[in-house]
Amino acid sequence: MDGVNTLGIKTADLEQCINNLDCLILNVKHCDDPVRERLSVLNLNFRIVDLAELETFEPAYQHKELAVYKDIHKGKRIFVIGNGPSLRIEDLERLHENGEICIGVNTIYRVYDRTRWRADYIGIGDLMGICYEDIVRLKEKIFLADNDHHIPSTGCERVPNICYFHQIRELFYPNRSRFSDDLTKGFFSGATIVYDFGIQLAAYMGAKEIYLLGVDNHYPEGDNWKTSHFIEDYYSEVQIKKMKNAGLQWASIQTEKTIKQYEAAERYSKAHSFRIYNATRGGALEVFERVKFDSLF
Repeated sequence: MDGVNTLGIKTADLEQCINNLDCLILNVKHCDDPVRERLSVLNLNFRIVDLAELETFEPAYQHKELAVYKDIHKGKRIFVIGNGPSLRIEDLERLHENGEICIGVNTIYRVYDRTRWRADYIGIGDLMGICYEDIVRLKEKIFLADNDHHIPSTGCERVPNICYFHQIRELFYPNRSRFSDDLTKGFFSGATIVYDFGIQLAAYMGAKEIYLLGVDNHYPEGDNWKTSHFIEDYYSEVQIKKMKNAGLQWASIQTEKTIKQYEAAERYSKAHSFRIYNATRGGALEVFERVKFDSLF
């Protein structure tokens, strides 16, 4: 094949060798080269092995135990609770009074001393959001992302109500949004735990209707660790110090990426006969059909 010589290996452009292949191995990230888009419009007669997809086939990343949650709430409605400033404690009380199925995220349990409401499931997706001393006291099912937490140093492996899920981060790019239909192989990442965990879990559980609450999709600018969520003590002082030392700032959160993922969820829901509604009081998320929270009861 014609082409430049790289480290003694002959190289060629895809178009030059497209008709002479038995197998094509892709080893570039999805954001680095448009080769996948070029291949998608061609009528190919050879096998493609995409190394970027291997994560979904690696047994070490699979959690077959999650299969027990498949259709566990089939036909029901599920509330996915975000932690935005719009969330009201009285709304959580309303959910409790009506016995709604609820998925919470990260440290939403910090509000438990102010309400009778409890999440049925809690997903924690980042190492900064974990507090072992808190988790050991929780009774509901806790899901931790194995990317950060599946390590002995957290102590979480000793907690009986914990299980793990895998976030497929390699495949998260704004131009390639994905939604998982088999959570035993992983949850696709979406730059927000509401998508990374909450919506995909609710869909996997067989929800007919998914209602988002407290999903503002907007973060105030500046040093706003105490105002970015619905309660000021959502993060402990220790967590805030840890995140500041790591250089994290809310202004760096790219909500335009989350919009792309929410759009993927909307397309998936329409194609798979369930609906996602936004019951958030205000906020900046307009991808899903809006409903008034109070009208749901």
